[in-house]
Amino acid sequence: MSRWTELPAADIRTAVDGCGVVCYGMPLRNMAWAYARLANADFGLRIADSKGARPVRNPQSAIVESMLRHPELIAGEGRPCTEMMRAHPGRVIAKVGAEGVYCALLLQERLGVALKVIDGHAVASALAMAAVLEQLVSGPVRPRSPLDPT
Repeated sequence: MSRWTELPAADIRTAVDGCGVVCYGMPLRNMAWAYARLANADFGLRIADSKGARPVRNPQSAIVESMLRHPELIAGEGRPCTEMMRAHPGRVIAKVGAEGVYCALLLQERLGVALKVIDGHAVASALAMAAVLEQLVSGPVRPRSPLDPT
């Protein structure tokens, strides 16, 4: 997680959610960096095929592809994550977090987005993320990505 977020491991907090899954606590900026890196096929480790003859796609490429093909598996049918991904097919991955956190990846823009509604209101965070995605995906301005050359 440290490598993906550019945050020292000692600065990453962990907790276990109600489903038994480890959750990571960190600044929103670092969450956004991690999401942006999912769009960069060269960031993850290269793996080799069984004969070692040629490199194959990175593990995160398979994850991104699976998430795009099956948005209902991210949080379930009728959930805001699923609906946002379906509203922007092949362009957006969105995932709700704990206590009003929402993160997204805009694939074509290679941009990670992270937000938090301070009072932890889940509906408000979903509405805020939907509004952000509508502006960024449909808008003419392309924000700078952390993966763009400087």
